[in-house]
Amino acid sequence: MDRLTRVVLIILVAGIALIIIGALMSGGKVGNVFGSFGTNYVKKEFICNGPIDKLDVNELSERVEVRRGDVDTATVVYHEPEGQDTVEVSESGGTLRFKRNNNLKITFHIGFETEDISTVITLPKDFDGEVDVSCSSGAIDISDLELKKDFTAKASSGGIRISDIECENFDVSCTSGAIKVEDIECKDASVECTSGAIKVDKVKADGNFSTKNTSGGVKATNIECNDFTAETHSGLLKFNDVEAKGSFYAKATSGGVSFDDIKSDSIVLKSTSGSIRGTIDGKESDYSIISSTTSGSCNLKDSRGGSKTLDASTTSGGIHVNFK
Repeated sequence: MDRLTRVVLIILVAGIALIIIGALMSGGKVGNVFGSFGTNYVKKEFICNGPIDKLDVNELSERVEVRRGDVDTATVVYHEPEGQDTVEVSESGGTLRFKRNNNLKITFHIGFETEDISTVITLPKDFDGEVDVSCSSGAIDISDLELKKDFTAKASSGGIRISDIECENFDVSCTSGAIKVEDIECKDASVECTSGAIKVDKVKADGNFSTKNTSGGVKATNIECNDFTAETHSGLLKFNDVEAKGSFYAKATSGGVSFDDIKSDSIVLKSTSGSIRGTIDGKESDYSIISSTTSGSCNLKDSRGGSKTLDASTTSGGIHVNFK
């Protein structure tokens, strides 16, 4: 590499760095800086003609926000590249459909965006239908919905934040990104993530609650349900104030299980590599106990006298369970 080439590369890197710093200082997003090298976005709006009973969203890379608001019919505010049609939005048969297609054509606009280009959907306050939102590469933020049908939110790469939802079945999943869920009332609830942390707070499920993570921890607090299931292959399982009227099952392959104030007639705690520590709401004499650890101490004594059951086992790690 000759001297002139090195100088050009240094100037190019320095220029990109200055653009990023300028965008951050002015409130812009780094992603928007690079995106805007080839794209100038135009704000658009779609207003439904009448009431709907289902929302079906398939976004690609923009953040999706869904709220209730002071509108007569559902409204979508979105952005498209100038002079291009990348979005299909329609109202048919009581369903509002939004789909962004991956057919972006690169132009030669240079600059950076400080304007939020999220896709924002506002639903009437009396909307109680089904919600199904998916996003390939972008965040999902949904709150304040009272539904009589199912709620589904799925992201391939991007965080998910859901709060204050009443619905039939609740299903949230993410391939790569964190999930935060709070204030949920439903029949059955499922929260799953392949790579990223899961945080769940204040969930009341008339049926079952399940959460699963391949790589990342799970923290669940203030949960009421029938059967409770939590699993992670790599990460810590942490629970506080969980009442499972049927059964409580927690399994960590590589990571410990930590809990405080869990209540259930049937409790199973398993860890391959990690400790099991926590407090159970109840008397020790109420439980028939089976415990085992290959490498580590255990404060539980096996017994068969209780009407409830406790099974705690770990391959490498201690077991320390208290009762209150």
